Amino acid sequence: MEQNPNLPVLYIENEKHHRLYSRFRRKVYAWLERRRFRPGVRSLILLLPDLLALIIRLFGDRRIAGTLKVQLGVAITYILTPFDLLPDFLTGIGLIDDLAAAAFVLSRVVAIMGQAGEEVLKEHWEGEGDVLDKIREVSNRVESLLRPNIASQIRQLFMK
Repeated sequence: MEQNPNLPVLYIENEKHHRLYSRFRRKVYAWLERRRFRPGVRSLILLLPDLLALIIRLFGDRRIAGTLKVQLGVAITYILTPFDLLPDFLTGIGLIDDLAAAAFVLSRVVAIMGQAGEEVLKEHWEGEGDVLDKIREVSNRVESLLRPNIASQIRQLFMK
């Protein structure tokens, strides 16, 4: 598959994680190609592979506490599993809940670790723009794209 020049390139040291990231990004891009979304929603969903790569990196970071690693692990599983609150294959916005899970768990890292958490996120972020701005943008946007009860359930799962 030819690399789309409009997609940001993310360097991941671990080859296994790089293959996972590349495969996931191709799946998300192909999924988006089959659907019609407003450009803003498309760009939001294309953040999912970058956020997933960040979560995987944080999961492997020794500075992250065990309790946070559990939540990061749950988020990784939630994102990669097609069966969740909005199954990825049943609805046109099936990846939005995965995006919410990513944003909420990353917000949790910052809430618990404060400035140190912000620095760790910035250290591991290789997506475009400021990671904290992206997390805030995703959190705000998914709230308007999801039904309130779904957003609330995801928030409770990842923000407690």
